Amino acid sequence: MNITLTLIKTAGMALAAVLLVACGDSKISAVKETRLANAEFTIEESMDKAKDCKDAEWSSELVNDVTIVTHTCTVPMGEKELKRYKDAALDRLKSDGERKQATYDRVVAESVERLRSVTESHHHYVQATTGELQKLALQNTDEPEFVANPLLSPLMQERAVHADERRKAARLEALALAQQELGELQVNGPQKIANYQEALDGLLSWKEKYPGAVADLTQGTIPMIDEHFSKERSVQVVTRFQYRVDQPAVPLDSVVIVDGKRSVGSDPAYVNLSRSMTRVYDYVGGVVSFNASVFDDEFPLEFAFSEKISEPNGFKVKGASNAAK
Repeated sequence: MNITLTLIKTAGMALAAVLLVACGDSKISAVKETRLANAEFTIEESMDKAKDCKDAEWSSELVNDVTIVTHTCTVPMGEKELKRYKDAALDRLKSDGERKQATYDRVVAESVERLRSVTESHHHYVQATTGELQKLALQNTDEPEFVANPLLSPLMQERAVHADERRKAARLEALALAQQELGELQVNGPQKIANYQEALDGLLSWKEKYPGAVADLTQGTIPMIDEHFSKERSVQVVTRFQYRVDQPAVPLDSVVIVDGKRSVGSDPAYVNLSRSMTRVYDYVGGVVSFNASVFDDEFPLEFAFSEKISEPNGFKVKGASNAAK
């Protein structure tokens, strides 16, 4: 009797286990077959579109009386895959260096253009002011003949004299202003040109040193990139869904786990978008890739500015005063 009872208990436990597995499988299947609102594909079809996912597993568990179905994808990150990210990091390092050099070339070109513009503007105003002086100098200053015309009444003659006096006074005033303007141009213009020339010369003095600084940072970063990609990484993308009886599943979250540590979490909205499951795998690249923005963070130089014209006139070590060029 005891043996019979034991067999019955054992059979019951086995049946319960089978039912649990079947129940778990059915919940996973229900989640897989869910087609979210406005979605072109089922959840399973959307998940399968992630080509970077080479080994996927589905599982379910009960958490606080809620069934959570989890899709765990292992993303290969061996030598072949890491080489892709390493090459991308090296390409970005190269392009960032070229961009930094292009910035220097652009600033020099702008300085050349400003010097040309200031010089031409100075010559133009000197020429125009000199021409105005010559025009004023050629104006007739003799007393008009009609002033002594006996046919004019005394009142008209008086008005004519006053008008001529105002004309002569206006000429003298214009002449004085033009002479003053020309004098200021002859003093300030060459000094302004000299200031812009000095700024350009300061920039040109870095013609060899600046590319050297770019090359030094580039060469110093390459070993860091080599080290970063020297070992294989363990990368998983874990996406969770809430199972609901007779209702569509609810996406909860997606997490990128690198070397056993959670690195990036995201809203799983991509699951609800046609053909966009692969978007989450962009996070993988962001996690394992090398932060190649070294030229923004580590480049040791920044522009120095002329205190005379507030224009770049060279470079200085970041954080140093303008005097330390």
